Amino acid sequence: MNIVLYIIIFILGIIIGSFYKFILNKKSIKLQIATGILSILFAIGMNLNINNIKTSNIITLGFIMLYLAFIVLISSIDKEKRKIEKTALAYGIAISVIYIIYLCIMEKSNIYRYPIYLVLIAILLVIDNINTKKKAEDNYTISILMFTLIMVIFTGEYISILTIAATLLAVAIYLIINKIRKAKRNTNKENVSNIRIGWILSTINIAIFIVNLLCINFQR
Repeated sequence: MNIVLYIIIFILGIIIGSFYKFILNKKSIKLQIATGILSILFAIGMNLNINNIKTSNIITLGFIMLYLAFIVLISSIDKEKRKIEKTALAYGIAISVIYIIYLCIMEKSNIYRYPIYLVLIAILLVIDNINTKKKAEDNYTISILMFTLIMVIFTGEYISILTIAATLLAVAIYLIINKIRKAKRNTNKENVSNIRIGWILSTINIAIFIVNLLCINFQR
């Protein structure tokens, strides 16, 4: 019966990922399948099975799947264009608001920090809007900061700190290797602007999130 449950989750992941085509303006079958597979992995990480299905578990998995769709979007676009798409960020902000409203209704304690994150996102949106009007282009750093705040809302401070630390380490290793390669070629020109921070953050965040769930639920 668990296989049937995971098949249903896989199909739901594909359905959630079906809106990718409206943002990417192209077929997204591979991304939909990736979302479905990730949804199953997170369900396994939550130790969700036919014997312990609860409304709270289903809702939690639902929000995780919505977040996965956001992460996959950010990752795929940034990997291809080194750009954090505004429509993807808008989707992330929308599901963050819904998630916070849910937490405010269901959990009466330890929720006050979430509105603070939304306020910070709103401030960054204003700054980004001003920057866009002045320079007629999106600010990649500001978009990354907004993406990071959405990540903190869904995965928590602990996982986010680990994600950021691992990302900084990965970028540092890349820069060192890149510098060594350029030294051999007798050139000092760095290629820092080509680093896909959003893609790296997304990949590492998903990996740490899954491992954390597995550690928590399978040690009980």
